[in-house]
Amino acid sequence: MTRSLARLGRDRGGPSRPTTLEQAAPAAAEHSTPGCDDRRETARARSPGIGRQSVGEEKERLAELFLRAQGLSVITRNHRCRYGEIDLVMRDAGVLAFVEVRYRRSNRFGGPAETVDRRKQRRLIAAAGHYLQSHPCTLPCRFDVVAISGQNQIQWIKHAFGLESR
Repeated sequence: MTRSLARLGRDRGGPSRPTTLEQAAPAAAEHSTPGCDDRRETARARSPGIGRQSVGEEKERLAELFLRAQGLSVITRNHRCRYGEIDLVMRDAGVLAFVEVRYRRSNRFGGPAETVDRRKQRRLIAAAGHYLQSHPCTLPCRFDVVAISGQNQIQWIKHAFGLESR
């Protein structure tokens, strides 16, 4: 013997539960607490149609354009492996540069370059090793960080870290 959701709610002495989406929407609005909005709703209101991933892709393109203007050439983008992802692999004269792009809208909790901690450095070094195994190269390598903050303020840190960071 099954009871409907609406009947079950009445049997317990509580209000009946809505059975359709149209009925549920006004009910949810009645129970919202002022000042405690859902964070996802707030983020969507700030930047409609732009998710975290697309913002990251936009900043990677911006970093690529910046580095190309500095004379680097793109070898590959978003090299993914089990160790992680390298945003950009570029050539700077006779050097292979593995570039990590970091973005922070605000420096309130630290700048974007500060987010490349030892753990992230180890993952980038391992991913670079994987890249070099699958794409042998005799060029010397370096690890760069492009830190983008606020209104697209770009800071390029050449030789941000090395193998001694392991």
